This record gives sequence, structure tokens and C-alpha cells, in this order.
Amino acid sequence: MTSAASATGSWWVSILAAVVGTLLSGVLAFIVATAKLSSDRKQWRMDAMVRGLGYLTGGTQNRSVGIGVISSLIATDNLPKNVRAAIDTILWTQLVHIAYHGENHKKTERENAKQLIKLVKLSEYESDPRLKEICSIVGYPDPVAPTPARGSQGAPDQPR
Repeated sequence: MTSAASATGSWWVSILAAVVGTLLSGVLAFIVATAKLSSDRKQWRMDAMVRGLGYLTGGTQNRSVGIGVISSLIATDNLPKNVRAAIDTILWTQLVHIAYHGENHKKTERENAKQLIKLVKLSEYESDPRLKEICSIVGYPDPVAPTPARGSQGAPDQPR
């Protein structure tokens, strides 16, 4: 083998090594970035949940914000599964508080209660016997009765 042939062979090996090295480093960077993003997303979800829960402890307007944050986390499936039962318990407690101790004669308080009822109906508290009474107190339709389809005769948003 001549030195020219060996120089040509090592040239291809060098290029191949550079290409493979670049690809491997790109793949490694992608894996690290994806793991970081996943970690950041989990942290964001936990932060949003804690902020939402913090708002529940305030008055009517703060409660509205907290309900909105928690509701959006549930609707977008961003509420961590391992805390869902605890969140449902907190929402139920808030609903009971509004119904029995809140100022449910105020429209905003009734709206908060209605939003909480919608969330509670997605949890194990849907079968709690007090739910029907709470619905009556805050002026929410019977939680067990089937809801007519939107736009059908007798639907709540249609004039009779």
C-alpha cells in the first residue's frame, strides 16, 4: 500500500468520524434538552397548582382566580395525577364552605360555587349525598338530573 492510498483512506475515516461525532453530540444535546424541558414542565405544573391553591384562601375574587387556575390545569390534564385526590378534597371543602358559610346571596359567590360543582362532578365527591342540597342552596340545577343538550327545548340557555 502506498502512502497516497493510505492518506486517501484516512481522509475518509476522518470525515466519517467527524460526521458521526457531530450526529452523536446532536442526539445527546436533544436528549438532555428534552429531559430539561420535561423537568421544567413538571415544575411549572406544580408551581401553577400551588399558586392556584393559594388563591382559594382569599375572598370571593381571589377564590375565582384559584378556581380558574385549578380548572384550567384539570381541563388541560396538567394537574399531577398523584395530587388529584387531594385537590378534589380541597375543592369540595371550598364548595361546602361557600354553601354553608359563604355569602351565597352574592352573584360572584354563586358563580364560584357553580364552577366548583362542575369540578366536583368530575371527582369522587359527585356521589356525596350533600351535593344535591348544596346545588339547591346555590341555585345550581339538580346534579343528578340529565342536562338537556344545548339548544334543545327546555335547555337552561333557551327561553321558554
